[in-house]
Amino acid sequence: MSSRSNGPAARPVAVALCLILACAAVAVFCAASAHAAMYKMVSCAGTNGIAPYAPYTNTAHAGNPAGIFEFHNWCGGVGGDPPGTAAHVRIVENQPSGNAGHEAVGWMAWYTPAYVHFKAAGAYTRQPNAFNQGWRSRFWGADAAGNGFELITQGAGLGVVGTQRPISSVFTPHLWPYGHYADFHAFVFELRCVRPAGCDRANYNATDLNGLVFVLSDDSPSQVAFTQTTADLLAGRWVRGVHNATFQLSDLGSGIRRERLAIDGAQRWAWEHIGDCATSFSQTNGEWARAYSPCPTGGPWARSVPIDTATLADGAHHLSVCTQDYGQYQGLSGTGGETCQARTIRVDNTAPGAPSGLHITSANPGRYLPRFGAQFSLPPNQGSPIARVHYNVVNAAGEVVKPMATLAATNPSAVSGIEGPEKPGNYRLRVWLEDEVGHVGPAATV
Repeated sequence: MSSRSNGPAARPVAVALCLILACAAVAVFCAASAHAAMYKMVSCAGTNGIAPYAPYTNTAHAGNPAGIFEFHNWCGGVGGDPPGTAAHVRIVENQPSGNAGHEAVGWMAWYTPAYVHFKAAGAYTRQPNAFNQGWRSRFWGADAAGNGFELITQGAGLGVVGTQRPISSVFTPHLWPYGHYADFHAFVFELRCVRPAGCDRANYNATDLNGLVFVLSDDSPSQVAFTQTTADLLAGRWVRGVHNATFQLSDLGSGIRRERLAIDGAQRWAWEHIGDCATSFSQTNGEWARAYSPCPTGGPWARSVPIDTATLADGAHHLSVCTQDYGQYQGLSGTGGETCQARTIRVDNTAPGAPSGLHITSANPGRYLPRFGAQFSLPPNQGSPIARVHYNVVNAAGEVVKPMATLAATNPSAVSGIEGPEKPGNYRLRVWLEDEVGHVGPAATV
């Protein structure tokens, strides 16, 4: 008679049966992170092979190093969803006679990678031949602390009561049995002897599984951040022409599915990673992942997207960059969303108008003085502030008699200390404006 050990020390799933049953309604049903998003994965169905698993038995000993159980994988990437008899895994007890010991067990365990964990699991099972008294085919899960809970147990003579189900010689679905999700890191499919007197090993005691469906939680939402934030565009300074919006993105869980850039809520650029993602579609399960991390993970990956400001109206605009990992993209049970960062950008595509109300100011308005000033009003302007006032003096023929001079100031409305010709004459003062991004407007003359 074989005794049951604690199984693989590196993983928390090898918990005693009494603990599995006792924890069915506690510990594991806790709230996940508010940022976690859920997605579906299908394995051993829809031409997808089986996800990596770890076999274990507590029946190995010196006389039988492999133990009394065999583990077979016939999920070779064939069959539909569900695959029927085209694909399955099997656990079978391989001794021709005698009794297996109480709690003798062989299992296949699936473990989620970092940043991902199970929320629900289900599959199709069958018991293809004899299934003697005391043998149980069971699903159970365990959280990171080793707390276990049962999903289903099948055995000869069992009815449909709680998690108990009768055996079946044809593949029968056993979906998630609870009305709420759980949080667990290991899913186990096992063949176990629960009869205290042991279990008869005659005939062919085996259990099969296929059409495995996991609902997974991506616990690490995609990340995005602007880079080169001192550049004029991202620093919020007034700009014109073409500027690059630079950012970087990364993901650790289900992988990047989509990234996009928008201005004032209107999408200007997007990268759909559907071609980089291992996903499929079936009538039974809709779109689903073929792996725990179906889309590209890692990063940070740098992006530089040109923005032609000529396509935008003058003024301030809301620039945002957003990413979605596969969990955020699929977003089962309303968990979808995206990760976004935003900046205010300022655009000026239009030259300022001519100053209005231009008039001369003088210490003696009744006579000509070669040194004088001017006052004016600024034109309506949705763009950048006026940064310079240019002026010169011309004669009646339009010839320049005093070359251009410049006053650097922010939104000025007057110029003082203008130097005109020394001799009185018929002269004109010309004044024009330049804004912060270098647009130069037409002149006003007085």
